[in-house]
Amino acid sequence: MPVDRYHLLVKKSESLAQRYKSYWYIDVQNSITRHCRPMCTSVGRGTIRFLVNNEYFRSLLSPSIGDGGGLHPTRMTAKELQVAIKSELGVDVSLANIFKARTQVESGSWDDYRDSYLLLEKWIEEYTSLNKGSRGVVMSPVRSSRGNSFSGAFLANGTIIHLVKTVGLRLLGQDFCHITHRWYSGKVMVIEARLGTNTIVPLAVGVFASWKEEGSVAGDETEENTAFMWDQLKATGLNEWLSRESGPLTIITDRGKAILAGVRRAMPEADVIFCCFHLLCNINQHCREQHAPCLTKKGKRTCPATEPFFWQAQSAVTVRQFDEAMTLLQEHNPVAHDYLDAIDHKCWARYAQCKEPNDSSGNRGSYIRTYGVRCNNNTESENARLRHNLSRSSDPSLYLPSSSQG
Repeated sequence: MPVDRYHLLVKKSESLAQRYKSYWYIDVQNSITRHCRPMCTSVGRGTIRFLVNNEYFRSLLSPSIGDGGGLHPTRMTAKELQVAIKSELGVDVSLANIFKARTQVESGSWDDYRDSYLLLEKWIEEYTSLNKGSRGVVMSPVRSSRGNSFSGAFLANGTIIHLVKTVGLRLLGQDFCHITHRWYSGKVMVIEARLGTNTIVPLAVGVFASWKEEGSVAGDETEENTAFMWDQLKATGLNEWLSRESGPLTIITDRGKAILAGVRRAMPEADVIFCCFHLLCNINQHCREQHAPCLTKKGKRTCPATEPFFWQAQSAVTVRQFDEAMTLLQEHNPVAHDYLDAIDHKCWARYAQCKEPNDSSGNRGSYIRTYGVRCNNNTESENARLRHNLSRSSDPSLYLPSSSQG
């Protein structure tokens, strides 16, 4: 008697409405369910991991690997790859999986990523030789289980340096931002400058790796990396402009312990003030930790808005105005008041940034130069613009070249 073959519908879970076909059949002679191994192994759905590890798939991509993801005369389309895989391997693969697998293969391996930084140092040398007054430095590599690995790099453009030295305000900002990559985790530090027209320009950019393993560590937002950035900036033609002899210099930053310690170590004569936006975030974070209400922008019937009290205290130009605002803050949110009052007033309150405090008549003394700038948000916006040049699939060593063009 011939064996009749049926498709057996196997329900994976009682909660799943979808039933999946499986290549099994029932032997009608003895009513035993049997597995059709040749059919099952020749037809299936190819996963991303399957494609990445498949030699045939990689051989189809070999003409285009390393071309940077651009068009290539021999580069196969995703549809052509789908047809070839089905024809050769008998495996059905979705176009989405083909695209993701090809992206992973073409983005390279850890060795490709590490070796690319050998090219970065050569690029910096050529860039600084072609752009007068520029400075670029690649930090010494860190020894890891994979060999020498990238730790950090610095770049400053000579034209921007000359522009800041000529028409720049004596107010600089600093901030770190995250960048991620398949083979990379780290941060970018940007030192920003302001021109007389209030135009913001990236004065210096640094990229730092972050990883940890037994016996070796590479940190990103550290005191050493922050000091390294400022020391390298002082080694440019901006050195005299950064000195105290050229006048008071103000640096606006967040309150991160490492970044704050680094700038104070490298720039001891500069006046360091806090970004008030970050300070407000710190206050609300402290309130949440103490299970107290955060500062609010809108009031309620039983309680007025409390965030305006913070801004009133920050912008007060006399001691009396400052005390009035802080009294209101203490009345409606004592937790926020105590936290804010414990922070050095000179680092955030306008009245205290006057060398000689204002008297009751409102006469002003010699202020720390802030030019009315209270927040460092523009630095983060600049970071986002520069970071956009580095996609998650491109090599992180391309960050400095792309940011120098942006």
